[in-house]
Amino acid sequence: MRRSAVDWADAVVLSGGGILYDRAPKNVENYMRYVDYAVSRGKRAAVLGAGVQGIVTEDGRRRYRESLSRRAFVSVRTADDKRALAASFERAGATLDIAFFARAMLAELDVAPGPLRRRRHARARTAMLDSDRPKIGIAVSDLRTLKGRRYGGNFADFDQSIDDFVAAARERFDVYLLQHARSDARRLRALARTHGATLIRYLDIADMDLYRELLVRLDLMIRVRLHAIVLGMTMGIPTIGIGTAGAKQYRLARYEMPTLARRFYSFSMIERLRAALERIAATGKVTEQALGEAERKRITRLNNENLELIRSLWA
Repeated sequence: MRRSAVDWADAVVLSGGGILYDRAPKNVENYMRYVDYAVSRGKRAAVLGAGVQGIVTEDGRRRYRESLSRRAFVSVRTADDKRALAASFERAGATLDIAFFARAMLAELDVAPGPLRRRRHARARTAMLDSDRPKIGIAVSDLRTLKGRRYGGNFADFDQSIDDFVAAARERFDVYLLQHARSDARRLRALARTHGATLIRYLDIADMDLYRELLVRLDLMIRVRLHAIVLGMTMGIPTIGIGTAGAKQYRLARYEMPTLARRFYSFSMIERLRAALERIAATGKVTEQALGEAERKRITRLNNENLELIRSLWA
């Protein structure tokens, strides 16, 4: 732990991905020690929009209960996350992952953006501007590496479905492969080499604004990682979400997001996904919809709740 960073801060907010779980006991201490140390130094500490990936041991429940009870507030991603946390801590609120309101939060805190690396995506931007064909962005993970011994079956079928779709879709669409994590690079590079699709790399926050400038030109996004799905949704781009049944992507789709729920496919629904992709490739048409007005208003309301929680640290 970098104690100097905590000593420098006025408040410490624990957030980000699915960080609340105790299957690996060290994970509990890894995150809780930051907020516990902040409290010991007389600073306010909180948990904002975190994901819960399972608290299954009595030691984990006790440790989370002790630490979370001293937070200024605790909020998690969805109602399902709140239920998963309830055995350890009952007073959590359900807001949204901070990816939904990151830009608004940075503006609220007056954080200046980092330098843009404009040269990195210049060629892709020029190609997008010069082409009048519909455009599809695909962000998939390296499932062979992520799943290890469990790879095969539905996971291998999904990989094959994506390969088949990229090969077929390039007849009518411009296809862009979108890297959201370093660990995805090998899979995406292989797709790019095999099918001649364009790879767009996102490596760190300095790329974000230019990355958005490219993505806003897409007509459809097909995405696995949660934050990739969120990015498509918040940019108003029709988005197909894919993930494990019951996991974070699934829970987001169930969280009063009917448009995403209709376009969400678990790995056990590969045949339905394959049929949908084959229809898009064959017709050259995107019929999926962006979020509806009611969903956008609800996201705005929950984003405002997150901002109010941030403001409350200095109230």
